[in-house]
Amino acid sequence: MSDCAERFLEAYKKLEFFGRNTFFEDAKDNDNIIGRMVVLPELTKYRDELNYCRVVRNFLMHNPKVGGHYAVEPSNEMIALLERLTESLMTPELAVDICTPRKDMLSVNTSENLFDVLRRMRLKSFSHVPVFHKNKFLGIFSESSVTTYMLRNQELNIDAETKIYYFYPVIDYTDDMNSHSIVFVDELMRFDELRRIFDGYYRNGTPLSACFITKKGKWTEPIIGMITPYDILEHYSDKETSVDLFEEDEI
Repeated sequence: MSDCAERFLEAYKKLEFFGRNTFFEDAKDNDNIIGRMVVLPELTKYRDELNYCRVVRNFLMHNPKVGGHYAVEPSNEMIALLERLTESLMTPELAVDICTPRKDMLSVNTSENLFDVLRRMRLKSFSHVPVFHKNKFLGIFSESSVTTYMLRNQELNIDAETKIYYFYPVIDYTDDMNSHSIVFVDELMRFDELRRIFDGYYRNGTPLSACFITKKGKWTEPIIGMITPYDILEHYSDKETSVDLFEEDEI
């Protein structure tokens, strides 16, 4: 018999170790790490496979060998999955890896014409766009910026020559940072961590419109790139959604 069972147990143990260090540093020694990992959004698609691995691992650990051999032999595909997930934890995907780079972002500057900007937003199906003034981030403009300005000032004097700067009072990020549905993160932020940040805001009823990445996560720094909720959904939909783990004659 091959050493698949020993390799499987070693791979399982290694995934537990890195899973604990990555997601559950406060976990107790006897906590079911893999069981907790399967409910994480980024691992949901592997839930059935990982749960099967848990059953196999428990069987191997708690049942005696037969003639010096394990009673079942895990498949190479099962071992490969455990090793691949461990590798993803050891070298995690960063948010900056999937962001839209600054040079490719749809952004506007304060001197641009209001109606030109609105037409571009409608054409691209964008609800929010970052605004820059002299290449420095100023804030976010959206169609709701127009109504917010009108309600705040009890007037709205716009015409064909109106510039984006007209809405500076409601665009300015420094005016009330908590009122803006954006966050800034540093360039080393893991993608799975950012996903949980977006989920947290959504569950609290204050969904984010965008996340901006800078070197140290400060809004005053040059922007490296941007991630929207759509980017996160698209990224997950592009990933592999199923894994053929089990060969019929092995388990």
